[in-house]
Amino acid sequence: MRRIITALLCASLLFLSSCDEYLLKGRPEEDIPDVTEPTQEKVDEELREYKKFTYYVRSDTVRIYAYAGNAAKVEIPETIDDLPVTEICGGVFRAKGAVKTVILPATVTRIGEEAFAGCTALTEITMSGVELVGKSAFRGCTALTTVSGTPKRISTSAFEGCSALTAVDFSAATQIAESAFASSAITEANIPGVTLLGKNAFEGCTALTTVTLNEALTRIGEGTFAGCTALTAVNGFKPTEIGRDAFNGCSSLTDITLPEGLTLIGTAAFNGCSSLTQVVIPAGVTEVPERAFNGCSAVTEIVLPSSVTAIGTSAFGGCAGIKELKLTQVATVGLSAFSGCESLQLVDFSTSLRVLENNAFSGCIALNNVQLPPRLKSIGDGVFKDCVSLTDIILPAEVPTVPGYAFYGCENLRKVVILNPALTDIGVKAFAGCTSLNELILPETVKVFGQNAFMDCPY
Repeated sequence: MRRIITALLCASLLFLSSCDEYLLKGRPEEDIPDVTEPTQEKVDEELREYKKFTYYVRSDTVRIYAYAGNAAKVEIPETIDDLPVTEICGGVFRAKGAVKTVILPATVTRIGEEAFAGCTALTEITMSGVELVGKSAFRGCTALTTVSGTPKRISTSAFEGCSALTAVDFSAATQIAESAFASSAITEANIPGVTLLGKNAFEGCTALTTVTLNEALTRIGEGTFAGCTALTAVNGFKPTEIGRDAFNGCSSLTDITLPEGLTLIGTAAFNGCSSLTQVVIPAGVTEVPERAFNGCSAVTEIVLPSSVTAIGTSAFGGCAGIKELKLTQVATVGLSAFSGCESLQLVDFSTSLRVLENNAFSGCIALNNVQLPPRLKSIGDGVFKDCVSLTDIILPAEVPTVPGYAFYGCENLRKVVILNPALTDIGVKAFAGCTSLNELILPETVKVFGQNAFMDCPY
């Protein structure tokens, strides 16, 4: 039965728990529904005793409310008072350290919030009829190895921290909520029927190697597979949105095809995917955000569509295998966007380019061919810092100043041409360490030379 619980009532029942309401709570940040279950509340029905169980009857079904035993093996009866047992309420077995094996009859369809949380000796549960596993139901069950059943809805943190649990039958699953299997030992997530997948659902599953998704799943939430360091394959991958940190730290992932129809890639979505070899952004994506592919050191090819107009902070920082780069319609290259791309030799800049932010290409030690477009309006501090292979540069007429450290350490830079006839400032250490600089063409309007602007230059 579903009820609207007022804010006042919620406040008054914070210390209680409920086992008879199941809510779909949207995530405020991404609006992905989550399966949750409130805690157990006081019930109007009479509480009755059966052996070591306390129960009550509602709608001609029995709900187990408490357990006073300390047996290693617990078997829930199929019926009590000739009525089917359908539910294990919230907290019934919470932190029962003696419980090792639990057998639920097929009549039980729901397990409540924290029902078995902290049962550190629990190794096996049989729940063949269970459709909904409540919030934190098995959280912290560190010895749990066997789950026999095919639940449909798996709530927030339901199996979080089950560090011995290697397999779950997902064949009937339709919803997996936030952190449901975080830090578990799951090795394979075959979830072709899941249409709602919560953030951090499999975060930190370091044994997870293969994921098969429902092609109708449109969103991969925040941190869903973050830290899955053994993950090598993702099948059925057809989302339109990939959330923040979705695959952050998946260091064994070698290949992933970003599908047509994808419109959004979240911050740090593939950060630290150090085995990834190719990045092909599909048409429709307009921005590669902050740290999206930062640290993807094995990437040798990046393909950007004309729809991409902005590259975020450190978006491709440390992608040391890239040799060539074509920025088709990119207008803004963010802070340290390609910093440390040590193999990058050639960049084909878009005529739409207007801004190169601080350190955009710093440390690109192989970069030797840079032709900046005529409508470029701004370059940031350290933009080409330590680009030791750069030999010449022409700064377009609309660039208002040469900022600090812009070409610091470009030891093979021989020729610099500044086309802005009104440029007045050259920043601190702008050309410091340019030990090969022997030709500098700049306007007479330059009046301000920052400290050590040409330190160690022969010019």
